[in-house]
Amino acid sequence: MGHAPPKKNASQREVVDAASGCNAPNCDSMVPALQDAGSAESADAATRASVDAGEAAREPRCLPSGGGPHAVLEGQSISLIVKCADGVTETGTIDLGSLPEGAQFDRATSTFTWTPSLAQAGKHVLRARHERTGERGEIVLHVVDRFDAPDNQPVERATYHEEYGLPVFHLTTDPGLSEDVYTPASITYRGHTFQGAEAKLRGASSQSFPKRSFTLKFTKADKLSEPDFAGGFLDKRKVTLTTTFDDNSYVRQRLGYELWNRLDARNIRVQAYNAVLFLNGSYFGLYTVTDHINGYLMEDFGHSQDGDLYKARSSNANFRANENGTTTPKASLHAGYSKEEGLPEADQPGAFDNIDAFVRWVIESSPEQLAAEAPRRIAEHEYVGWWIFVSFAAADDSINKNNYHYRDPLQEGSVWHVLPWDLNHSFGQDWNTVRVTANVTQPEGLYPRQNQLFEKLLAGPSAPAMRERYAEVLASQAYAIDDVLALYDQMTAEVKDSAHRDELKWAEKYRTFARWNKRSDFTDHDQEVAYVREWLRARHAYLQSLYPATTVR
Repeated sequence: MGHAPPKKNASQREVVDAASGCNAPNCDSMVPALQDAGSAESADAATRASVDAGEAAREPRCLPSGGGPHAVLEGQSISLIVKCADGVTETGTIDLGSLPEGAQFDRATSTFTWTPSLAQAGKHVLRARHERTGERGEIVLHVVDRFDAPDNQPVERATYHEEYGLPVFHLTTDPGLSEDVYTPASITYRGHTFQGAEAKLRGASSQSFPKRSFTLKFTKADKLSEPDFAGGFLDKRKVTLTTTFDDNSYVRQRLGYELWNRLDARNIRVQAYNAVLFLNGSYFGLYTVTDHINGYLMEDFGHSQDGDLYKARSSNANFRANENGTTTPKASLHAGYSKEEGLPEADQPGAFDNIDAFVRWVIESSPEQLAAEAPRRIAEHEYVGWWIFVSFAAADDSINKNNYHYRDPLQEGSVWHVLPWDLNHSFGQDWNTVRVTANVTQPEGLYPRQNQLFEKLLAGPSAPAMRERYAEVLASQAYAIDDVLALYDQMTAEVKDSAHRDELKWAEKYRTFARWNKRSDFTDHDQEVAYVREWLRARHAYLQSLYPATTVR
C-alpha cells in the first residue's frame, strides 16, 4: 500500500538563536543571490535587531543583518553574507548556530548558503547574535513550494504564509461545493484558521474555466483582515477570490477597482489586492482578492445594510423598454437584474418595485426632466463617473450589465448608487481575451447606445458639465497618464514573480481554452504587461484628444 507524502515539518520553520559578531560601527547584510520578497514584510520587520540587557545602555555597534525578507524556490540555492548595518563585513565573529537542515554557515567569510529541499517550504527565521556585544538581528527567508516537482511534498498551511511577497490563502472545500449555496470550508490565512468559514463557487462566464472563482464567507466573530494590502483590507465578512485565468497581466480587475476608487472620494469603493491560493492542499495560482458587494459594504460607507441591492446580470439591464439592441419589449422593466439583498426577497411580490421605478423614470423622462430630477434620484457624481470610468477603461462589458445598483427605500431622501463589477473586459481586451485597440470606442458612441441613462444625460443640459468633468479627470492626479502608469507599474512589479509561477501551471490551458484558442496573438506575462502599458498610454491620449483640458461649458 502506498504512503502519503509527509507534510513539510513545521519544526523546520524557525531556526534558533545564534551568535553574530562585528567590530564595525554598524553591520548590514549583503544583497543575496535571490529575490527580495518585498511587500508582505518590510525590511525593518525582517531584520529586527536588539541589544542584550547588559549592552542596552551603550550605542549598538553592529546590528547584524542579512537583508530581506527573501524568497527562494525549493531546490534553488541561496547565498548571503551577514553584515553590519553600515555594510561592513566582520568575519570570524558571526555564528548562526542551529540552521535549517542542509544549510551551512562559514564563519570565516560570514556566508550563509542553503539549497532547500522539497520538504522545506515556509517561513524560516535565522537569528544572529554578536558574540562580544550581544547585539541581535533576524533574517527572514521564505522558501517557495515547488508545486511542479514530481516528488513535491505538501506545505504546512499553518506556517506557509506567503509567496514572493504575496499572502497565501489555504482553502479546503466541502465535496458539495457549488455556485448555489455556501458550504463549510477550512480557510487558513497568515497562520490563522477561521472558525465557521464557508465558501461557494462564483462567476458566470468563468463557470467553464479550469481555474474557478470563489466567494469566502466569515463569521461575525472571526472576520478576515489584511492590514498590509489595499490600504488595509479589514474586518471583512465576505470576500471574492477572482480568477485571473482570462487575464495574463494579472492586474486588470485590481487596476480597474483602484481607478474607480480614485475617481471620486465619495464613491463606494471596492478594495482589491493579489494573493495566492492553495486549494485542497495544492498550489492553484494567483488570484485577485476583492470586496464582496453586499449590505456589509454599503454599511461601511454609511448606508443601511438592509437596503435594496440589485445586480445587472445581462445586457437587458440597459435602462430601456426593449431588449438590448432589439425592438422586442422586455418581459419586465427589471429584466436583466437579480435582487441580491433587501426586502421583499427576490422571490416575493414587490421585490423589484424599486428597480422598476428607477428604470421607468429613465425611460419616461425627457433629457431635460431627467437632468432636473437627477440630484433627487441618483448619486449623480457616481453615475456620471460610471460613464467616465467604463469608457476610460474600455470596460465595454460593464456598460449595462456587470454593475450593482443600491438604494434604501425606507430612508427618506435616499438616492441610487452604482458600483462597476467584473472588469475582465477592460484595458485592451474583451471578455474572450480578444485584443481591443485603444481608439475603437468613444465615450459618446457605444456607451450611450448601450445604456439609455447615459444617452439621456448626454442629451440634456448636464452634457457640457459631463464633458468638462471628463477633461478634468484626465488631467487630474487620479487619471493623469504618469500617475496611472505609476500605479500600474507598482501592481505589475508586485505580482511579477508570482505571475510567472502561475503561468507555469496555467499557460498551456489558457492558450488552448476553447473560447479563444483561435487567437494567433498570444502573449506571455511580460509581453502582456508591456501591451497593457502601451494601451493605457494610447487610450489616454485618444481620450484627451476628445476632451482636452481646454474643454469649456
